[in-house]
Amino acid sequence: MDDLRRLPDDLWQALRLPPSDLLDRCDFGRHVEHGDAEGAARAIVEIAATAPPVREAMGRRARQLIDNELSKATLCGRMAELVENMLLGRPGRGSLLPMAHDAAEAPSKRKAA
Repeated sequence: MDDLRRLPDDLWQALRLPPSDLLDRCDFGRHVEHGDAEGAARAIVEIAATAPPVREAMGRRARQLIDNELSKATLCGRMAELVENMLLGRPGRGSLLPMAHDAAEAPSKRKAA
């Protein structure tokens, strides 16, 4: 565990995957803060009351996000890129986050999406 504490800040930053960013962009569910039982209950009731075709579309968007941006192969590639950049003295380049990674590679691409 002590070895994990020695990881560079850039790596820790890249490992933080804010779910609300993905939810805002892809609209596949609701974000509930850790420990917010009332918020979780509201989210469940809200989603349960959503029309089945809308829920099915949310599921398709979630599957598409996982397949296209959060697959094991994609995340491993981004992790390797991040570690390589850090070892080569290029901290701050690359990210495990789809949006952050895309923005770092092509800033205009994110605005067009």
